[in-house]
Amino acid sequence: DLHPESACGGPVDIHLLLDVDPRVLLAFEDAFNTLGEDEEPVDDFHFPLVLTWNLPPMQRGPDLLRLTIDLAPVGGMSMPLEVSAIDSYASATELGERRVSVVARVPVSLTAISRGEDPLCDLFERSGKISNFLLEQAESWPV
Repeated sequence: DLHPESACGGPVDIHLLLDVDPRVLLAFEDAFNTLGEDEEPVDDFHFPLVLTWNLPPMQRGPDLLRLTIDLAPVGGMSMPLEVSAIDSYASATELGERRVSVVARVPVSLTAISRGEDPLCDLFERSGKISNFLLEQAESWPV
């Protein structure tokens, strides 16, 4: 669990998951070991990185379509975002709660890492912009 630096105790939590598959790592190692000195491995080896932003329960959340449209340019083409909500009701006589989450699924290239590139730098900068956007917008949403 993470949270934006500017929002300690704020309404946005970020969950980060890097799925390190040993089979992918071993296949990459095998491909890498069979290369000549000047050759590079093909870019077929990736670990999925999943970033999930969770907002606290609200009685009325934002319009999901509007939020998706507003977030699209922040995530850009390299970080497509999925916006979803879960509405829950404790009983038929109580007000419901809406929990909004935003998910980004990004492949992390092992080939790029082996070349000395830092594929995570841009990704974390974008995730910071998404966090700040959600923080700014959360103030205007009805609680």
